[in-house]
Amino acid sequence: MENKDKQEVIDEELSHFGTKDLEEIKDEETKSWLRGHIDKAWTGVKNTGNAVKRETIETYAATKILLKIKNINDDKDNHQSNLFGDQESNQTEFEFLPSKQWTQKELLSEEFKSIGFYLTNHPLNEFDEIFKQLNICSYYQFYENEKNEGLVAGTIMSIQEKKSAKGTPYAIVKFSDKQAEFELFLFAEILISNREKLKESESFVLTLQKDKISGENTKKRINVKKILNLDDVINKPYSKVTIELKNDYDLDEIKKLLSNKGETEINLVIKHEKKQAHFSLQENRKFDLTHFKALKAKKYVEKITV
Repeated sequence: MENKDKQEVIDEELSHFGTKDLEEIKDEETKSWLRGHIDKAWTGVKNTGNAVKRETIETYAATKILLKIKNINDDKDNHQSNLFGDQESNQTEFEFLPSKQWTQKELLSEEFKSIGFYLTNHPLNEFDEIFKQLNICSYYQFYENEKNEGLVAGTIMSIQEKKSAKGTPYAIVKFSDKQAEFELFLFAEILISNREKLKESESFVLTLQKDKISGENTKKRINVKKILNLDDVINKPYSKVTIELKNDYDLDEIKKLLSNKGETEINLVIKHEKKQAHFSLQENRKFDLTHFKALKAKKYVEKITV
């Protein structure tokens, strides 16, 4: 590779995308961004000889996409169409990698990474029904009630790990639920045993203890007794489930949904007018959140108690 100075290479790379088009971009911030990425690409080529790094390819693609968008917008503003281009070439000019649709959890996680908060939804919203069954409440509800211990769900917004004067690690973790944000201290034992799991945008179920501090204004001190990943809590098999059915139940559909053997004791309650019939399956079945949601969606299921 012949020796060229930095500016020569940058100018040469700019010519691939049409320097004239680039110079026509009036937004100096956009122009500076493009030049910065081409500068980065030049560094990649310099460090690897004549090998083209992935960053270089991404720079080419990003710049071409931006210029193409600019040209399309310019044509629209001027009420013109490109006589030398066709629809087929536009569709095949860029090759996109295959991808799969994000899950709700992945979508919200990326949303949080992008803007720093949840805008379209909250990760805990889809678990309302199961939270009621497991007696999991919001932080505010727990703080205001008279119980000394309770289960609270929260999604991590930020983590600050620190050390005490004696060198003992602890962390200040900011959580959010559907009502508000709240901060809790995680002390050494819980922090160390859960450090790998504690990540931003991950959701947890916390076992909290509440102590009242007497004084002029009575305050409450909240301690974290236990912390479990939300996925582990909701996906574990339930020990016992009672399913209350209306008179128009579909027995074949229920048998299909509960066909796999497992660890859960299944009880059925069939209601007809003022009478109830109680049945228990002879063998335990597999029953987790997926089964809960599937049955809850059936019109003939009146109530599920876990």
